[in-house]
Amino acid sequence: MERLISLILNPRLGRLFCLAVLLVAGMMTLLAKEAQHDDDVLAFLPIGDPDVALFRELGSRFGGLDVALVGIDAGEDLFGAEFLARLARATEALGDLEQVNSALSLSNIERFQPDPELGGIQVSPLIQTLPSSRTQAQALRAQVMANDSAVGSVVSADGEAVLVYAFLVPGADPRVAAEQIRVVIDHELSAYPRYWGGVPFISTWIYDSTDRDMERLLPWALLAIIAVLMVTFRDPRGVVLSLVTTGMGVVSAQGAMTLAGVSINIVLSSMPIILFAVGSAYSIHILSHYYAHRERLSCDEALAVTLRSIGPVVLAAGLTTVAGLLSFVTMDIEPMRSFGMFTALGIFTTLILSLSFVPVVIRLTDLRRAPRSSRWLESFMTSLMAWILKHRALSGGTLLLILLLAAGLAGRVQARMDNTAFFEQGSPPALSEGFLKDRFGGSQFLQLHLRGDLKSPFVLRELRRLADRIELLEGVSATLHIGQVVAVVNEAMEGARRIPDSAQKVALLYELLQGNEAIRQLISDGRDEALLQIRLSASTGEQIGSLLGQVELLLEASPGAEGGPLRDYRLVFRADEEPEVAGRLQRLLEARVSILLQRHGLPLDVGLSSRLSAILEGQRRSASATKVEELLLAFLQSEECIAEIPQERSALPAQVALFVTKLGPNPSAESLRRAITAAVLGGLEQQLEAIEAQEQLLIEDLEFSLDSVLAEVWSQESAAATAAWLLSGVEQNGRKQFEIADLERKLAAALLDLESPAAMAVASPDNRSGSLSWTLSGQPVLHRALSRSVTANQGRSLASALLLVLLLLCWFFRSLVAGLLACAPTVVTIAVVFGAMGALGLHLDIGTSMLSSLIIGAGVDYGVHLLASWRREPGEAPLQAAGRAAAASSEAIWTNALMVAAGFFVLTLGEARPLQNVGSLTAAAMLCAALATFWVIPLLALRDRYTVG
Repeated sequence: MERLISLILNPRLGRLFCLAVLLVAGMMTLLAKEAQHDDDVLAFLPIGDPDVALFRELGSRFGGLDVALVGIDAGEDLFGAEFLARLARATEALGDLEQVNSALSLSNIERFQPDPELGGIQVSPLIQTLPSSRTQAQALRAQVMANDSAVGSVVSADGEAVLVYAFLVPGADPRVAAEQIRVVIDHELSAYPRYWGGVPFISTWIYDSTDRDMERLLPWALLAIIAVLMVTFRDPRGVVLSLVTTGMGVVSAQGAMTLAGVSINIVLSSMPIILFAVGSAYSIHILSHYYAHRERLSCDEALAVTLRSIGPVVLAAGLTTVAGLLSFVTMDIEPMRSFGMFTALGIFTTLILSLSFVPVVIRLTDLRRAPRSSRWLESFMTSLMAWILKHRALSGGTLLLILLLAAGLAGRVQARMDNTAFFEQGSPPALSEGFLKDRFGGSQFLQLHLRGDLKSPFVLRELRRLADRIELLEGVSATLHIGQVVAVVNEAMEGARRIPDSAQKVALLYELLQGNEAIRQLISDGRDEALLQIRLSASTGEQIGSLLGQVELLLEASPGAEGGPLRDYRLVFRADEEPEVAGRLQRLLEARVSILLQRHGLPLDVGLSSRLSAILEGQRRSASATKVEELLLAFLQSEECIAEIPQERSALPAQVALFVTKLGPNPSAESLRRAITAAVLGGLEQQLEAIEAQEQLLIEDLEFSLDSVLAEVWSQESAAATAAWLLSGVEQNGRKQFEIADLERKLAAALLDLESPAAMAVASPDNRSGSLSWTLSGQPVLHRALSRSVTANQGRSLASALLLVLLLLCWFFRSLVAGLLACAPTVVTIAVVFGAMGALGLHLDIGTSMLSSLIIGAGVDYGVHLLASWRREPGEAPLQAAGRAAAASSEAIWTNALMVAAGFFVLTLGEARPLQNVGSLTAAAMLCAALATFWVIPLLALRDRYTVG
């Protein structure tokens, strides 16, 4: 220290040193301006977490997991030509963006419908032409609102809002993508209220709001700090010196970030305020002691005494702060590690400058302040410590009671990470979340990843069964999976919205879906992986956490009565094991009926339950022969029928349909042949061998065509009649007729599955036909992983910070007891702060997880300075030691505490919730730490003195 003092007191060396420091600071300032910004919230996901790894893998494989949502409230204009044209242009423009893989909206969603001329199906946009009149607009509205694939996904149930999906390419920059999407939407649809949802918009808003807060609040924070310094120092030059010193620490840290290629994120953006509030403590202590000695000594003498007495203490306090911040490197979140390292670097730079640059400038400028007219702070703190010393039992018991209460309340603090942790109610993201929840069932999704043979219709039905079970859970608004799409296409092909019974038909339907980008987000090209998309209406962290637990319990449940998913399975054929197949199919039907009734707001009352039981016991309603005849006629007149009926015999299809219908649902091959022959020959009885070759070919073609569809038509119509009977007596309660008809159609399709030739059953690894694996992913799973990480990081950083600080203090004081005593006020502060969080219902998140290390880093400073000032001469009472310590350190401690509190309190005035929480809690913590220091140390200090070094 003596060598340092002699160098500082040398004016020539001092000037050169100041020049060198300013030059380096200028270079670092230029580098700091080049720092890049990173607003990717996903960067805060823990490194190496399996849930995070799966989410990234699925996002790369399927795409579409990172999706931007734009809700547009079009009102009565929605089905007008102008709005639809603008929506179409916007959707097309979104799909052309570099950052966007594909875009989906009402303008380009597709529908599948039968081809009345050629047979098969047509794939076409749901909206093919724009309406040119009010009547056409009303007709288009009716058409769209009858399409349940569109309602709730791209158009709201009230027909007044649309939702646009922009699926980002893997690795897209969310900030760039969000800005590009916003420009496109604003260009076409600025006349309508717009709501921005999804991770790209949320992360961009979080960064922008934080950036705006820091840009707006940093000057006010500096003003607050300057005000505290001016009141304390009463010397503008000293205030400027303290701020310049800390500012050089800030630019040094940010310049180092540029050199290391580290971007500024929402945590690192708060580093300037933290450094100004915390890092200025060291220059404050130097200046405060210097000013006190300067009142009776020369500048050189005051500097020498200050550096000898307080220099080692400032060094010890600064290094403990650095140690507390370095504990962030134990976290598994990369931005938090960066925050710890570079903030520690800024603190260390400020510490070194406070012990070198500040004394040099003091020597060159001969700083002094106006004499103090009052020492009320020292007197008050002396009185407080005197009262504590006089009433040790009372003050100690009160402190113990506070600690016990705080410990109990701190147990309530839990980690919770969800979107609402980042923004306040009433903020733009909150309003968007509300709009998307009210109009479209929510903006958050879970993804259930399935590995298995998705070419098998039975695997598709198992996927559908689990989706049905999940959709019954409270907090789930809708599900989407490849089985639904296959069923829709099958409806256009065969007239029944169901998954077909054969793998060959499933393969054919897959072929019809080739090239559809939306389908690629549901199933892999190899048909061995699929995603079940689960839309959540739950919005709060508690609701989503509860729902997540319920889904996982369902996945873990054993298959069978509890409804868990199959894993190892075998195919059981009706011909071999009729009872098991029938039982499995009945359970599948019960699940389907429950979810279908729930979707339409119908309870499974006594009447419905009774009729469903009868159906499961084998009761069916007969098909309408008239309806069967109509369907057969339509088939015979379509291209699906291979028989070429001569134009001059236009009445033949009706005759064939009539004759064949009279045979009933299960005619023998001979009966079918005779009926067709009679229809072709006009009722004449002739032997097949005597028929002309042309007529014989026609009869054979008709027989072949009808043989493949006759049983199917009777089954479909029987199922339709049974579904209508199941719903008989159900009160419509304002439901529109088409809604009831839609429910009947879906129930009829579900009833057809009872006739499936096979079913899946539980198997052991030795006799399995195949296996399925189910894994849950999605944003809520990531939030839970982040919550786990935050909890673990809190424990690791707190333990490592306390250990490092304790080791340093024991080394500085050369005493374990002294090290523990210096740490004690900070431990009390941490307990009180977390107790307050528990009492206020605050959660542990990324921001609040920083508290412990910040409190340790800054708060230990107070204990070190008060303890180092504690000296009791022989024959003196403890009160004299308390008074001496208060006189030496109370001004610097409370100045820094008020500065930190003022700087962090300013953060509570912004929009960004993480900054609000950290700001308010840290401000309160620093005041608490200062008070605890003057309470705990006199209570526990038993030695005459505690010397650093």
